[in-house]
Amino acid sequence: MKSAMLSLAFALFVSVVAMPAQAAEMKVAVVDVRAVFEQLPQAREIGQTIEMEFQDRVESLRAMEEEMTQMQERLQRDEAIMSEEELQQGAMALQEKYQEYQQRRDALSEQLNRRRTEERNRVLGQIQQVVNDIAEAEGFDLVLEAGNLAFSKESLSITNRVVQRMTRD
Repeated sequence: MKSAMLSLAFALFVSVVAMPAQAAEMKVAVVDVRAVFEQLPQAREIGQTIEMEFQDRVESLRAMEEEMTQMQERLQRDEAIMSEEELQQGAMALQEKYQEYQQRRDALSEQLNRRRTEERNRVLGQIQQVVNDIAEAEGFDLVLEAGNLAFSKESLSITNRVVQRMTRD
């Protein structure tokens, strides 16, 4: 993906360099989307929102961890006075509980990642819209993502304007 973006950026650069003289009048800007995202209050709110959304399930997993710890401690503590059958049943119960725990943990992790991605993409869509609005309003012909550039002058950056616009709206 990164190499595709670099190839695209290089191809764009070559096409701009190869353009006729009117390309010298092209108005270009640069935006650091990552920096915008990190500075937005919406980005911080994503973590809090998702944490609250999944809080009950996280607490359920913690309760399972405690229960498994207690089961294991009981088996170790009472090993000398338990029959072989009781030990096997206890070990099987612990193993089943652990498998259930792993399944729930994996499912939760997958859902958490999916929700984070959804929310991140929602905010990135808002960033893109603001970049488009600024580019249109200020007459930019081309806006490049700073993460894909080896160098650009700070004077080309519209990153702060995007952050200001997004925090204002």
